[in-house]
Amino acid sequence: MVIEVNRTHVCIELPAQVYSIAFSPDGQTLASGSNDTTVRLWRVSDGALLRTLEGHTDWVSSMAFSPDGQTLASGSRDYTVRLWRAADGTLLRTLKGHTEDVYSVAFSPDGKTLASGGGTKCGCGNQVSFVPPPARPVPGGRANTTR
Repeated sequence: MVIEVNRTHVCIELPAQVYSIAFSPDGQTLASGSNDTTVRLWRVSDGALLRTLEGHTDWVSSMAFSPDGQTLASGSRDYTVRLWRAADGTLLRTLKGHTEDVYSVAFSPDGKTLASGGGTKCGCGNQVSFVPPPARPVPGGRANTTR
């Protein structure tokens, strides 16, 4: 790995092709997803590698930080979305359900919903899937009233 730092840019030479990058909300961390199946987290100020996240079994094609910066979502050609704790790289959850590559992941502005997009083999074309936030009871409403 080669790191070049000067007044105008930081350049990092990687051992694999990068297919996706995302900044953390505070701008201090850059995540990269590569064709070597890894996600790498870099310190923006000097290009130092903070950690390598392993778990995908095919190219990492998309990623997004949650608005609070605590969670990183990565989508892959292995048909999964993985959720990682950004602070220490712990794999929190693997979401399965896509039947082809996951090309895009995005958190809602409030961080309560994660959407993913990719191909599908169900004959209905491409797909976008998401898990809406859990319904919450309406204050003063009947027991089965949610919003």
